[in-house]
Amino acid sequence: MLAEMHLVALTGWPSPVEQAAAALARRSGLTPYDARTRLSGEPPRVAAILADFVAAEALVAGLVADGFSASVLSVAGVEHDADRDLVSGLSFGPDAIAFTLRGGRTREVRYAAIALIVRGVRATSSTVVEESTSKKFSAGRAILSGGLIMRKTTTTTTSRTDEARESFAYFYEAGRGPALAIYEHRLDYRFLGAAIAPAASANFALVLRKVRERAPGARYDERLVRPPGFGAMPLAPSGADANEWRSDVAAAVIALGV
Repeated sequence: MLAEMHLVALTGWPSPVEQAAAALARRSGLTPYDARTRLSGEPPRVAAILADFVAAEALVAGLVADGFSASVLSVAGVEHDADRDLVSGLSFGPDAIAFTLRGGRTREVRYAAIALIVRGVRATSSTVVEESTSKKFSAGRAILSGGLIMRKTTTTTTSRTDEARESFAYFYEAGRGPALAIYEHRLDYRFLGAAIAPAASANFALVLRKVRERAPGARYDERLVRPPGFGAMPLAPSGADANEWRSDVAAAVIALGV
């Protein structure tokens, strides 16, 4: 089962990269080409997906001995929106942010405790099926019916795929979970007061800037604005949105060690 799979994630590797790729190929059984591909780009990267947790741990131990920074991430431990604290509003205090969560709960986080901010853009696809009906003159029907039926009804089915894009930011509190999530079109921006702008995108950018100014020690990662490859990625489970799934896995890899 997918939930029982384990990702071997790399957060660093030795130089030169050719030497690291050779070590990865030797330890994992990948071809040299595939090993080099897994290390293309900056860390973190997913080097392997294994069903056996013991085998994943053994691979991590071997890679660490070769100078890699590596760890195991279980697919079951990947956060999704159902796990996160979804934010509907917030207020800035002198030392902390008070986040208003779905359901009306409040969670207060000190600025100094924000360890990581992951910014990205989530693309969601949906397919719309439309039917249109038209009537056209039918000579055959007119002849057969003696002129009583002159037209034929034709139904045409068309489908189109729509893609919606929405900015998001996840805030990770050091040593505590789950992540706090703000989404561009799900946040009530009235707390901005006179600074509120007509466009949600401008308000979202302003909120993110204000958080970063107050939490200068937080690591900031915006690679998910235009998601690059993160190495090997497990396929999305049946019924899940593939883009959301990939984004969630990539965010979990980025957040390793928080």
